[in-house]
Amino acid sequence: MSTSMFAYYFDLALRSFRRNKALTTLMVLAIAQMGVHLAFFLHITTGAESFNNVLALAFGVLIVFLLIVGSLWIMTHLNHNMVSMEHLIQMQR
Repeated sequence: MSTSMFAYYFDLALRSFRRNKALTTLMVLAIAQMGVHLAFFLHITTGAESFNNVLALAFGVLIVFLLIVGSLWIMTHLNHNMVSMEHLIQMQR
């Protein structure tokens, strides 16, 4: 099932039709594929025995979120603190 979904994504990305429609379709299919992976590969269900799996998944999502937000925060502050090229040229004179 995952392979067939990937083949459809690949075909959709290679075809050149309206960009907005393709992007929306890819996002919907990506969310559907995440659901398939959670249900069939990670065995995330509504039962009580999958509590540890849900906890591990939530921890993984937290770590990824912290990495992305932290990286963006660092890059934003680095960009803000950088000296502009015009100011750098004026400093050299």
